[in-house]
Amino acid sequence: MINSNSWLENFPELDRFFPCDKETFNFMSILSIPIKSKGIPIGAITLERLQSRKYTNTDEKLLEILCSTVSIILLWQKEYNRVNLSAMHDGLTGLLNHKTFLDRFDEEISRSERFNHNLGLVVLDIDKFKSMNDNHGHLQGDYILQEVSKIISENVRAIDVVGRYGGDEFAVILVN
Repeated sequence: MINSNSWLENFPELDRFFPCDKETFNFMSILSIPIKSKGIPIGAITLERLQSRKYTNTDEKLLEILCSTVSIILLWQKEYNRVNLSAMHDGLTGLLNHKTFLDRFDEEISRSERFNHNLGLVVLDIDKFKSMNDNHGHLQGDYILQEVSKIISENVRAIDVVGRYGGDEFAVILVN
C-alpha cells in the first residue's frame, strides 16, 4: 500500500503510467492498494489528488474493502469461466460437447440463412474404434480420441466449429 501526500518526493523512481508522467500530471497525494489473487498482486486501485493532503485511515480502510471485494469478484469470475468452459467442452478432447455443438449448429444455420452464406457439415467416426478399445484398452482409446481431435482441430479454419458428437464420432461445421 502507498499513502503519501507527496508522491514525487517519496517515490521519485515511480512514473504513473508512462515515462515523463510527472511533467504532464501534477498529482501530489496518492493512495494505492493492491488487488490480490491468492496473495499475489494482480493490479491496484489508486486514488490521486492534486492537493498535498494525505488520505485518512478511513480512506485506506474503504479502499482496502473495495480491493478485497474486487479480488473476490475476479476470483468468482475466473471460477465461473472455468466451470462454464468445462460444461461446454468434452473433458477428454477439449472439443465442444454434443449439446454445445448442437446449439452452435442452430446458431450457424440461423446465421447462414440471415446472411445467405453456405454452410457445410462433416460427420466423422473412427473405423474399428471399439475393437481397438477392447484389444488395447481404454487408455489407448483415449489417446486415439485425443490425437484425432487434435488432427481435426489443426486442419480447420478458426471460424469452423468442431465438436465431439459421440463416443468415436466428431462433427465439423464449415462456416461459409
